[in-house]
Amino acid sequence: MEILGTLFVFGSFALMVFVLIFIFGVAFDRNLKRSTFVGGSLTTSAGLTLVLLAGIAPHYSEGSRAGIIVKVSRKGLFWKSYEGEMLTAGPQGFSVEKFEFNIEPENVNQVMPFLKSGVRVELVYRQWMINPLRISNDHVLKSIHPI
Repeated sequence: MEILGTLFVFGSFALMVFVLIFIFGVAFDRNLKRSTFVGGSLTTSAGLTLVLLAGIAPHYSEGSRAGIIVKVSRKGLFWKSYEGEMLTAGPQGFSVEKFEFNIEPENVNQVMPFLKSGVRVELVYRQWMINPLRISNDHVLKSIHPI
């Protein structure tokens, strides 16, 4: 599975390089003996939009955090996404830190009981290298269970 993730990362970077070549690329026109711009603005815009919408490397990192879910909200101007906040505490409860994450719509029902009960949970997440435009945080919930 890690090999597929690595191939996806390299493929994504290759796509970005390809888009950059279209943006800044120059080709030699043999008939006119001069440089001309490669691709139109429509092609360039479509390619760049595709990269931003798809995101790059959804499995850049994976991990888990423990804490208490304190907020779940649905935000977004164009694309609505569910976002959550969890308070994590250091050793002996010192240095409380807020951890923000995105929740896929199909996982919202898993999170809501923990929000209402205030139970300490372990949140397993994956991190994007460059997140798509449809989400605002690069951490996305994979699973959640009580500790």
